[in-house]
Amino acid sequence: MRTRTEKQDTTQKAARTDGAGGFALSILFWVVIWCALATVIGNDLLFADPFAVLASLGQSIADPSFWMAVGYTAIRIIGIGALSGLVALGMGALGYRFPLIHRLFAPLLQVMKSAPVACVVVIVLVMWGAHGAFATIVAFVAFPPFYIAIQQALAERPRATEEVLTLLGVSRWRVFCVCAWPAALPFFTAASKTAVALSWRAGITAELLCLPLGSIGAAVYASKLTLDSAGLLAWTIVVMLLSWLNEKTVLGLLAWSRKLSTLALADGKRSAAAALTVATPSPASAPAAPSESSSTAQRDLSGEAVHLTLDAVHKRYEDTIVLEAFSLAIRPGERICLMAPTGSGKSTALRILARLSMPDAGSTQAPARIGIVMQGPTLVKDLTAYQNVALAAAPHISATRIRQHLEGLISADAVDRPAADLSGGTQRLVELVRAMLSDGQAIVLDEPFAGLDAARREAACAFIMTTLSDRPLIIATHDPRDATLLDAAIVRL
Repeated sequence: MRTRTEKQDTTQKAARTDGAGGFALSILFWVVIWCALATVIGNDLLFADPFAVLASLGQSIADPSFWMAVGYTAIRIIGIGALSGLVALGMGALGYRFPLIHRLFAPLLQVMKSAPVACVVVIVLVMWGAHGAFATIVAFVAFPPFYIAIQQALAERPRATEEVLTLLGVSRWRVFCVCAWPAALPFFTAASKTAVALSWRAGITAELLCLPLGSIGAAVYASKLTLDSAGLLAWTIVVMLLSWLNEKTVLGLLAWSRKLSTLALADGKRSAAAALTVATPSPASAPAAPSESSSTAQRDLSGEAVHLTLDAVHKRYEDTIVLEAFSLAIRPGERICLMAPTGSGKSTALRILARLSMPDAGSTQAPARIGIVMQGPTLVKDLTAYQNVALAAAPHISATRIRQHLEGLISADAVDRPAADLSGGTQRLVELVRAMLSDGQAIVLDEPFAGLDAARREAACAFIMTTLSDRPLIIATHDPRDATLLDAAIVRL
């Protein structure tokens, strides 16, 4: 069964095929109008017909100076536009990370978006000369789209999904490929469409005013002086084609980058994150650096079994105390159901235990890799249920075993459906399978049975018991029956 991305690509290809035919007819319509207008005007000096323009274009193509002008202008526009885009991405990322930088850039960004290009060209031409004016104007229009795009992309990052995948042991590169980059791609695609078109318009405008020898702008200006309307229209067509080719090339590269997800899924290598137990000290002390380990999933570097520990943990949100001197120790193979009314701090305790949140005081001890299910959805939406599990599954778990476990909890036809198409309860079960089949040394589950009926809850608990081994388990729940099904001790906050 095809993934969501494959279905979208097929739909887009069909739309492009239909659109190409319609676009060709539209061009033909306007060529007819062009011929009619040229016939009515009847003066090639004022308005050349399409055949005169094609003849002029053919003569220009045969002249080496034509290609020199095209290459000279294209290299400058593309080079300066690309450099401006890279600078914009860097500055936009800094502005997102440090709001003060963004506030300082906001007035300049507004000027870039609203100032008339011709006026800016003249001002910069007087200040810096022809070469400086050209570079400044192209940068002026290419910078804002990418600055805005990187900020939008960072704001829309699926951070919870990235955090969970990292805890499950997925390498940062694979997390970027399957999670961060697909989420950012629509923003960069939109920015590229805008920036490329504006860069060519602004670049040719700057050349017309600066008149650098051997450029397209100089050739256009020469056609104007000699009243060569055929040549002028021919150069206009050339610029439009160059801008179109530039845009299609960039968009093609961005579309190709979607294959990074496929490459990441095919790459079975996991991060070299430490397998040993990582201690989270109180804020007053410095954290210890993690080390690599080739130990089993249930033991740290020293060979000792892994424990989960919260030691006198305090956590406050503004004026509300969520946890106060809370301590808990879970031994290998021990199962704990953490129970309390909603809002009592169960999720906060689990987030601190998983190092997703820092305590205000106290310390924690937990392994580097944790099989975790959070309260909110954290599946990669464009990946299938199987792909989501396979992405984080321990290296020794086969594809057949992954499918068997999934089909034991969800319907067989849902295994190869994109996560975005699954119901909330089915997504929770997929997240549970992903957590349990990971090589996490401990299991942390936050309300994993939300939205499940009694039968599916019992099946999920049986699956946990089958795959848990001797890993410590802590689960936040409201239902005492879960403790019975998991043979777990109840701890109340």
